Amino acid sequence: MIEGLKSGNDAARATEQVTVSLGKPYEIEGNPVTMTSTVGCAIYPGQGDALEDLLEEADADMYRKKSQRAVVANDRPSAD
Repeated sequence: MIEGLKSGNDAARATEQVTVSLGKPYEIEGNPVTMTSTVGCAIYPGQGDALEDLLEEADADMYRKKSQRAVVANDRPSAD
């Protein structure tokens, strides 16, 4: 949960910052590791009043973003 955001644009920027931060390479026992993430968000009170409703909205948002990312990845030319 991120509190104090003033708009949907603030929320979008915050989720992008989390995604970028998690995507930075790091090392485990000398081996380079990278990871991808998808962050969903829901805004109170516009997308729900109860925690369960907000979690459902954020989950749905995450899966929408995952699905969009898969479409983009499938549109890229192969490395063959």
